[in-house]
Amino acid sequence: MTKPAVRLILNEAIIERVHHDVKNNVDVEIGGRWIGHVYYPGEQPKESNFEVSEDQMTYVIYGYLPTGPNPERSTAVELMPDRNYQLWTIKKIQSVNEDMEVLGSWHSHVPNGLEEYSQTDFHSYHSKLNNPDYPYPYDGLVCSLIHTLPQSVEETRQRLEHAWFPVDGAYGQHSWYSENSLTWAPLSFAGEEYIPLGDYSAYLESTGHREISLDDWIAAIDYTAKSTGYDSHVIKKSPSGEKLLLLESLPNGTDYAVEINVEGDASFLVKNEQGKTRTNCNSVEDAMQELEQHVERVTGLSARWSHVNRTLVLSQARGVTLDLESLSPFKLRLARWFGLLNS
Repeated sequence: MTKPAVRLILNEAIIERVHHDVKNNVDVEIGGRWIGHVYYPGEQPKESNFEVSEDQMTYVIYGYLPTGPNPERSTAVELMPDRNYQLWTIKKIQSVNEDMEVLGSWHSHVPNGLEEYSQTDFHSYHSKLNNPDYPYPYDGLVCSLIHTLPQSVEETRQRLEHAWFPVDGAYGQHSWYSENSLTWAPLSFAGEEYIPLGDYSAYLESTGHREISLDDWIAAIDYTAKSTGYDSHVIKKSPSGEKLLLLESLPNGTDYAVEINVEGDASFLVKNEQGKTRTNCNSVEDAMQELEQHVERVTGLSARWSHVNRTLVLSQARGVTLDLESLSPFKLRLARWFGLLNS
């Protein structure tokens, strides 16, 4: 395997942040987008505590854009970050530091233990590097991976592995940086106040967004049902306010349900004369798909429960309140035409 074509310098402060994110998300993938500056061979760096190569391009990684408060999908095997948050954050940073760019990403395989990149990872990197509509401006991406839970900050440094994906490489082509080829340095940068550890308050206050609550899930469930003319479901919220239950009681005596807790974890439940079973799902979206498929299999008709997650994500992104009055008269008439709403 060839050596990476670009020299890599990383901010020492990154490691504590990665350690914090990984140890607090052991059941789901977590990660972020590397942000930094590209120095061309012989270019004079602005900092005095490192030197760039005279004959090799240098990537300096100052930090990363976190996953964000409302990731589109965060499971044990897949991560789709809160892109609205990441876009807002990089624009804020670039408003005071125009040299800062997205140069790659890191993510955790701790929940699944996969020691290599997945096919989904390869597809994501290859698509970004070979997008004819938005050509990638540099020689490649730095993509990093950690697959074993670290017990300390120093262990995080040892277990976070970094790979180079060249812009003209074949699908999946990459080369790893050896530990002695990395340079770590204490760095600071203009705009770092926009990515404080675990604090999304500036973004949430500025945009009017907020972290997803159980009431948000309830609104999305209710909206999805009514927008498809469906009213045979029941929503229950626990007295403690820690979880909710979306329940479908079918004529054959079987109950199907989706349970969601305040952390966003979801389970699919089945109750019949044989007893009760619970399946822990990777995401709310997966649980809702199970509910839709089971109800439709028995009755031939179901609300579009698989759309609940997307409905909520889009409403958050657009700042839209989910209520029946916001539905167009056409949608309601269409539902009634199909006999799904009581006239």
